[in-house]
Amino acid sequence: MNTNNSSTTTSQKVTEKITGKPPLDSGVDALSSWVTKHKKPGTILNQPEFLPVMLTQSEIILIDTIARATSEALQELKGKQELEPIKKRIKSVIHNLEIQMQPAPNETIVKSLQVLGNTFQVEMPQHEGLKYYIESIKEIPAVFLKDAIVNVMKTHKYNTFPLPATIREPIDKQLNFCQSFIGWCRSVLNRLTTFA
Repeated sequence: MNTNNSSTTTSQKVTEKITGKPPLDSGVDALSSWVTKHKKPGTILNQPEFLPVMLTQSEIILIDTIARATSEALQELKGKQELEPIKKRIKSVIHNLEIQMQPAPNETIVKSLQVLGNTFQVEMPQHEGLKYYIESIKEIPAVFLKDAIVNVMKTHKYNTFPLPATIREPIDKQLNFCQSFIGWCRSVLNRLTTFA
């Protein structure tokens, strides 16, 4: 709202004037002064690339600030309605990650192992050997299994069936990162539920 004699403006107009775009409905814009006040220096986790619901950089900074804020700083957020959309987004991210991180079905693993056997022209493990082989890689999510198999095909140098560790090694860091990211989001959601 503008008046002729003064520079009174609504926050939406100010935000549009400063950024060139209307404020987001995610609640992040309304909390930017709190973030500026309590943001800590340091590395911020980036989200996994395959994540279907992408967080904005502002949301990631807000989540990181909440994760590292003191109890006193979190008390300042108590009762803020702007947190509801943030909570929803975090819940959605956790849900999507949990779905993506589900272990690949045994049929998918067996098909992938058959591809390796055909590629290296070797027989894949049989009976108990196959059972234990699947057991040793079963927690690999389907989203990573294909990449792991392709990587083995690129790097395995011998005419033998690759060991489970050969499949796991290239994706272990990604798996650990995704688990860290889920833990990070859960802890932030817990902090918001407890303090704010």
